[in-house]
Amino acid sequence: MSEPAAADPPAPRFLPRGAVLPVALAFPAAFLALIAVPRVHGNPTLWITFTVIGVGLAGWMLLQARASDRPLEIVWRPRAPHYVQMVVQSAIYTYWALHWDAVVAQVPLILAQVLFGYMMDIGLSWRRYKRYRLGFGPWPITFSTNFFLWFRDDLFYLQFAMMALAYLSRELLQWKREGQTSHIFNPSGFGLSIASVALIAGGWSDYTWGNEVSIALGNPPHCYEVIFFAGVIVQLFFPVVLVTSTAVVTCVLAGVVYTAATGDFMFVDTAIPIAPFLGMTLLVTDPVSSPRSNVGRVLFGALYGLSIFVLYDLLKDASQGGPNLTFFDKLLFLPVLNLLARPIDALTKDLSFQLGARRLGQRKANLIHVAVWVAAFFAVRPRLVDHPGRHPSHWQPLCAAGDAVACDNLAWMYRRACEGGVAEACHNLGAMAEAGEGRPADAAVAAAGYERACRGGASRGCTALGVLYTHGRGVEQDDVKAAALYARACAEDDAHGCYLLGVATAQGLGRARDPAAAAALFERACASGDADGCREHAVVLLATTPAAGRAALEPVCAEGDSVACDHLAVALLSGRGGPPDPARAVELLRTGCERRGLPQACIHLAALEREGRFVPKDEARAAARLATACEAGHAVACADLATMHGRGDGVPRDEAKARGLMQRACDLGLPVACARSKAMP
Repeated sequence: MSEPAAADPPAPRFLPRGAVLPVALAFPAAFLALIAVPRVHGNPTLWITFTVIGVGLAGWMLLQARASDRPLEIVWRPRAPHYVQMVVQSAIYTYWALHWDAVVAQVPLILAQVLFGYMMDIGLSWRRYKRYRLGFGPWPITFSTNFFLWFRDDLFYLQFAMMALAYLSRELLQWKREGQTSHIFNPSGFGLSIASVALIAGGWSDYTWGNEVSIALGNPPHCYEVIFFAGVIVQLFFPVVLVTSTAVVTCVLAGVVYTAATGDFMFVDTAIPIAPFLGMTLLVTDPVSSPRSNVGRVLFGALYGLSIFVLYDLLKDASQGGPNLTFFDKLLFLPVLNLLARPIDALTKDLSFQLGARRLGQRKANLIHVAVWVAAFFAVRPRLVDHPGRHPSHWQPLCAAGDAVACDNLAWMYRRACEGGVAEACHNLGAMAEAGEGRPADAAVAAAGYERACRGGASRGCTALGVLYTHGRGVEQDDVKAAALYARACAEDDAHGCYLLGVATAQGLGRARDPAAAAALFERACASGDADGCREHAVVLLATTPAAGRAALEPVCAEGDSVACDHLAVALLSGRGGPPDPARAVELLRTGCERRGLPQACIHLAALEREGRFVPKDEARAAARLATACEAGHAVACADLATMHGRGDGVPRDEAKARGLMQRACDLGLPVACARSKAMP
């Protein structure tokens, strides 16, 4: 909301003639003083921008004072709509700042825009009228704009350009309404809309923090309620409640119809996202650029609510495969709505809904409208703050069951949260891309998600990215980078990162081989609850303290770890760490091979079947097990099967096939197979 009309402004007070120019120049002086703020003087683009604007606008004022054919004036004339909005909007900013540090950091730049607004206002007013009405007008325009778009520091001159559009539109784009000249467009909305169109058309949405701002508006608890009560304060003073209430109700009803028709939710996690709700409450409600009749305000609000619903859908489709554009939904249609205000008034001014207001008086009618809106808000509030799609847990089982729409919605939630700085959401987005949930698997996209998660402090994102580097999926294979990522994750107490760092340390991959350090890492991972770490810790113990190692393998195997069960089976066969138990060992190997497809278990079971130890001798079955393990990429299985084909043990003798299998074992990294392959005829 910006620049509404006041009914009874206070009597104007003219500044003494000698104070006019000093007061006017105080604004560029304060603007230039902000260069001392570290954020400004530490950024060359910002301090150059501030210097050029401050000096340029000060020079403009001086030139007008020098060239004017009569004395320039400043009259102190604060207007209630401006300072009421300023106080209400300041309260929202204060509450927001308590839950998002970026708001506090942005304060100097917001203050700079207020000062810029005063300088633009003074210059434009002196140019046309030789008089400036000093009040609080630039505050609500600046606050309304900064609720929705912040340009990045290196491009912040565009923020001032957007603000200049707001003031120029108010001063230059005017029409006659009910015999009075007024601006056509909501100043804040005009600047925001033109900037939004340019950003979308140019593919420059990443020039701004618009997406992050729209998400962070929802950071504070009870954010809907705070905005609602702030809006009610304004609505009690000025008759704008019909615009807000009908916009909200229309958007909610559109969502109900959409869900009934499609079984899906338009906004995924709420009936109205928080930023559009703020737009409905404090942006679109400028009385000067909206209809004057009650029926007109109802129609105006309904059109705004419907426009957000439709634009969100279009922008969501346009965002597929690229940056999110949906945060522009509440900004694009405003100028069109403002152009419709006068025709809507002409269409609705004689409708009977006006009679109640005439009979009761505008103030009493407005109180009734506010009361109805309060009741309506609490009726729709559950759809805003307790929406079924608000939690990923609603979409996860549906996505896992193969529902592509649910996967898209889940990915959208993670993407939105990731772009808002939630590192864990970036990891989850990467995991969806790696697993191919809802879309074809894409390791490169997964790597980008994991990298962002890792940078943001989600340690398991570092671990997952390290795995991609280990295997060369989506990134170039690099053991050194993988080990460094595992080390970072482990330092941040990611148990699986410690386990994988232990594997890299034990095998000398990307770092010096150090069995003792690897053992300590496995123990640390196990203590933190990582099952793989517990298995490897038990294997280390089995080599050094057999009884303890065998005891440690038991619970890990009982949890279903096939590799642990294979190690335990070998210990049971040999009697390592306790009495032999061949029957149980065979049972574990058979389960691991036949039910869980573990190649190592198949190899061990095949060895027993080839020799007839503890099981009936069956070389043909042993060969079949080795073939399965070889197809799974196990080099030892390929080499053993090559030997059987070379000898004709349980399979037809086939030297060509034996050579091929031995070469495959060599290719899979078994050095002894390479030597045997060269020696084969």
